Amino acid sequence: MMAEAVEIGGAIELHQYGRQLITQKKYPEAMVIFEKNYNKHYGSWPTNVGMMRGYSAMGNLKKALEYAKIALSQAPTSEDKKNMEGLLKTLELGKLLEQ
Repeated sequence: MMAEAVEIGGAIELHQYGRQLITQKKYPEAMVIFEKNYNKHYGSWPTNVGMMRGYSAMGNLKKALEYAKIALSQAPTSEDKKNMEGLLKTLELGKLLEQ
């Protein structure tokens, strides 16, 4: 059933599902969802945030930073921008994001 849901899910729904998988420490599964979301909804803000979170969870801070910078430039609100700035700073300090 989840495979079908992933196929019809919007960018926000898929992002939230990926985050849920991260909280369950299912990092490879979360990364698959973030990648599907990125490919399906290419260019939208949540997809870059998801890729950042996925790469951070997998321990790849370099790739996480790449997506964090893109997501920061796309942040739709001042609150989102402030949150992204904090996440970017965490990654720049060489720390994984809190999941």
